[in-house]
Amino acid sequence: MADNSANESPKRSPRPRNPSKRKKSNATLPILAAAGAAVVAIGGAIAYFGFWRKPEPIQGLMAIAKVIPQEAHLLIAFNTESRPWQKLSQFGTPESQKLFSQTMEQSPLHRLLEQSQADFDRDVKPWLGGDIVTALVPDPENPNNPPGTLVVTTVTNHNQAAEFLGQYRSALAAQGANFTTKEYKGAAYFEATTRDPNVFVITASLGKDYVAIANSPDLIERVFDTYAGEQNALAEKPNFRYVDRLEQTETMPESLAKVYLDGSIAVEFLGSQARIDLSEPVLSHSRSQIDAITIAVGLQKEGIRAVMHNHRQNPNSFIDNSGVDNQESVPFTDSLSSETTATATETEAEAESSEPESSSGNEAIANAEVLKLLPQETFFVVNGTNLKQSWQKLVEQSGDNPASSAIIDQLREQAANLSFLDLEEDILAWMDGEFAIAALPITQGALANAGFGLTVLIQTSDPEASDTFLQELNTVAETAAGGLLPQRIELGTETIGDRELTTWQADAAKVATVGYASEDYIFWTTGDLAKQFIPPPTGSLPESSEFKIRTTALPTDNQGYFYLNVSSALVLMDKIFPNEVKSSGGYIQARIVLDAIRGIAVTNTVIDDYTSRFDFLITLKPTPGN
Repeated sequence: MADNSANESPKRSPRPRNPSKRKKSNATLPILAAAGAAVVAIGGAIAYFGFWRKPEPIQGLMAIAKVIPQEAHLLIAFNTESRPWQKLSQFGTPESQKLFSQTMEQSPLHRLLEQSQADFDRDVKPWLGGDIVTALVPDPENPNNPPGTLVVTTVTNHNQAAEFLGQYRSALAAQGANFTTKEYKGAAYFEATTRDPNVFVITASLGKDYVAIANSPDLIERVFDTYAGEQNALAEKPNFRYVDRLEQTETMPESLAKVYLDGSIAVEFLGSQARIDLSEPVLSHSRSQIDAITIAVGLQKEGIRAVMHNHRQNPNSFIDNSGVDNQESVPFTDSLSSETTATATETEAEAESSEPESSSGNEAIANAEVLKLLPQETFFVVNGTNLKQSWQKLVEQSGDNPASSAIIDQLREQAANLSFLDLEEDILAWMDGEFAIAALPITQGALANAGFGLTVLIQTSDPEASDTFLQELNTVAETAAGGLLPQRIELGTETIGDRELTTWQADAAKVATVGYASEDYIFWTTGDLAKQFIPPPTGSLPESSEFKIRTTALPTDNQGYFYLNVSSALVLMDKIFPNEVKSSGGYIQARIVLDAIRGIAVTNTVIDDYTSRFDFLITLKPTPGN
């Protein structure tokens, strides 16, 4: 399309390349309701592009992946239908809705519309072919440089799309941008520099079927080559087939976004989004273990639902998968082959013939007997099974990875320093059953001011070993010289129901209780919490309405739950945190988000030797009037 703001310039010479050409395969693509925040974190300019030959019919994310260079290590596809985003606006407090709107205003799409003085429904939606996809694409020739940012979408009306892009360029030109027409192998695109001389705004069209925006000339040239089949596409990347399966199996009726993360950056990216500074040994371990992570995010009536699949390079490091049975409750219909060289045809055939699979470990925790020992007032719990075996698998897996071995050694050393116990021989050797770590409200005793206490419950099949552990633990407490435990702890006894327990006293205050909660479960708990689960509560946590609301829609045959009643936790936060913390900007912003959330539940399910599935449900408060 002709553009008055674009001036002709000499053709750009093609970069020297040695492209490998392969047959293209089929695969499709997959984050979060907080879409704006994720996009802001990605940063960069947006781009729309077109080229000289008509591709295959444009259907789904796979078609877009066919024009994205294979080096892309992050891809986020945002649903452009207005219905789920309008529904999202029905959740939260007025303050959280304001914060969400401010976040969305920082997104590239909003800035694009604002800069071009355009209206989405009027100027964009009529020609938009589907999801808007953002990708981060490293340059293989300069791997240490920041990755380029690419945004691609399909087009149903090329003339309207070209008119919008012309409107966008004209608006930027009015603000001082100087767009020039460039050419690469016969394809024209428009380029302008930004305040940063190394960052560009580039718009282009691929035939009549795609538009894109990129932030570097090199990246848009690689996109052209990918479209022409001269460079391998993301759709051909072996681990991108997981995205195709995610789109086929996780069909959320109110989808918001889907995400693909290559294993080389997956944990680092997720850590950065959560503002967690991960150590290099942790990152190195993740790179050696994770092939890819895929995420699908959508809405259900209670709030935000997300499904994440962790695809490993090697067999499952943490779960015993002997005795695999069919599991109909997990709607993931693929069992992934370990052969990364399988062709697309072979992969699709496997997907059609495979049955959903899961580890017997899923079934072992399905009824979670340990949760039945906890009262309904429990507001936080993490539970699982077989810590002994999980540790053994982790040690085996770390054998050839120095960074992973370093983490193992650090954990051993920390256990010895804190408790003077050997982590493997004294602590984990008998922990082959269920376990739970829980937080419960407390209103009396030494911890009344804190308002809550912690409880650890561990199932054992070796009473002799667990008895020895309890004796050694009591000895450690009695001889503590300070640090994690107070000095001068005195041991006492207490009988609750039919259980004789050991108490830890410090300055005449009971700081902890240890013993057997039942024939099969030992426990350690702070303060007087033992009275809340001895004898077993008449109303247990799984029977509470709060727990049911957050977990009913999640797979029941799982490896354990993470459960947090946010509403209860906030009451305690107000009580515990000093005013200087509560008045800080970070706390205020976090509190705005948390005030909109009722609770969070997560489950972990083993699909097969190479795949774990995590289900998230964030229950939200409705906005006033909904």
